[in-house]
Amino acid sequence: SGKRYAAVMTVFEPGERLLRSRFWVNMTLAMVPSGLVCLLLALYITRPITRLRGTAQRLAGGDLSARSSPQGTARSDELGDLARDFDTMAAQIERLMTAQRRFVADVSHELGAPLTRLHLALALLRRRVDGATAPELQRIERETDRLSNLVQQLLLLAGLEAGRIPAETLSPVSLRSLCDSIVEDANFEEIGRASCRERV
Repeated sequence: SGKRYAAVMTVFEPGERLLRSRFWVNMTLAMVPSGLVCLLLALYITRPITRLRGTAQRLAGGDLSARSSPQGTARSDELGDLARDFDTMAAQIERLMTAQRRFVADVSHELGAPLTRLHLALALLRRRVDGATAPELQRIERETDRLSNLVQQLLLLAGLEAGRIPAETLSPVSLRSLCDSIVEDANFEEIGRASCRERV
């Protein structure tokens, strides 16, 4: 008929071929290079991601100076774009956090001087005015002390955020006394509002 046919003849059956050592040698020679190529390709892709993950963990832990490695930012592929975008984000976060810490520290220092002068004025008022033990004067002095404590806490917060560990240790607080002071403040505010309404 003029058609061509091809016949493939094997010496061994498929089951017998698995038992031959030559088959496994050829399979090993074929798999080792492809396995090395796959390993190198996986390292090429995963190592920048692993480094970037470690940098993100450092940034989340409070190290605002954490940046991607130069090898990651020098890449020209999508992983390089990701590393550069991450560095831009980290720099912006560092600028914002630094500005916030500076603002808290500056406000605390600025509030300290007027409060000190207010304490001095209250001390002079107690000496000059009769009835220095009036409840209103005691309330003013107590609120001034609270403002001073708040300023000290702001300064302490700014120091903690900057990494400075204070020498002070934590002390227990009585919840009963805290609740009593809150109730006392609320009652005083209510009396003040009622007095203002009566005058109006």
